[in-house]
Amino acid sequence: MDRHTSVRNGPQPTLAEAADVLRARGATRLIIAPWFLASRSITDRIADYARAHRIPMAAPLGPHRLVADTVLDRFDEAVAARAAA
Repeated sequence: MDRHTSVRNGPQPTLAEAADVLRARGATRLIIAPWFLASRSITDRIADYARAHRIPMAAPLGPHRLVADTVLDRFDEAVAARAAA
């Protein structure tokens, strides 16, 4: 099975544009997996788009323990690097 990905980090491309590019590359199924830590208006807009276009969407990352562990690990690394400098 071929897989195609599109990453959005700003207003461009739009979800519709990204979906069109993926379909042009041969994608026959789309899934939206937002990398947001919380649900807010932006994830609501993404969810509205997903529903309107019948595209499955994963939940935002949210307060998952592994997200918190990663943030704390990076904090500890930064503190250790500063102490070593």
